[in-house]
Amino acid sequence: AREMLEAAQAAGTKHMVLFTFRWMPFFRFVRDLVDQGLIGRCYHAEFRFEMGYARKPEYFWRLDGARANGALGDLGVHMIDMARWLVGDITRVSAHTRTFVERTGPEGKPVIPTNDSVFLLTEFANGAHGMIHASLVADLGDRYMQQQVKLYGENGSLEIDIQYEGAEKGVSLYLSRDGQQRFEKIEVPASYWGAVERTQPFGTFTLQPVGVRNFVDAIRANKPAEPDFVDGYKAQQVISAALESDRSGSWVLVADQG
Repeated sequence: AREMLEAAQAAGTKHMVLFTFRWMPFFRFVRDLVDQGLIGRCYHAEFRFEMGYARKPEYFWRLDGARANGALGDLGVHMIDMARWLVGDITRVSAHTRTFVERTGPEGKPVIPTNDSVFLLTEFANGAHGMIHASLVADLGDRYMQQQVKLYGENGSLEIDIQYEGAEKGVSLYLSRDGQQRFEKIEVPASYWGAVERTQPFGTFTLQPVGVRNFVDAIRANKPAEPDFVDGYKAQQVISAALESDRSGSWVLVADQG
């Protein structure tokens, strides 16, 4: 990751990482609420991303330790980026990974195991602490995929729960302000959705200038793309620290936060 970043910077070329969920209308709204100081200084945060597509012992390259870093590199990296985006740089991690489902390769040969579930405890540069969970083996019934982000701060708290399929499909967003003594359910304003249907959030990538379109626009307008290889590199540094923490059983500093 560092070599890619340095090569792109040396060449003076545009670079971007497709951290999908930064562009989702509901997460952009949450980011704006954080930027407006709604929760103030963040004390602690939780980030969860669960799927169940790997519950059966089938071969998936993402769960082949020779090719990928399992749930940590598939789903966890998105929540690592989300944590950095909403709270700030991560400076220290304590991680525990687990492989629950044994699987073999496409030719019946053993696969180098890698995690299908991972927990990270995180310490942020601003003093906040957090928790990240990613799983590929969660039984979600008809939900298919779910995410939760909870931010608790000096001035209030934000909680968001997203179900991407099933009977409970949709976004639930709650806000509590200091002294309010209750959570209030709030809606993501229509301006964030535009022509995107609220029940089809991935329509964002065909109906709004985000993702790949954002990259093309950055090239045409000669402006930086975001998120970029710096964000990708910093997320990879957290992954590397998490893997080392799991091996050593101790807290590990995240290198190169400059």
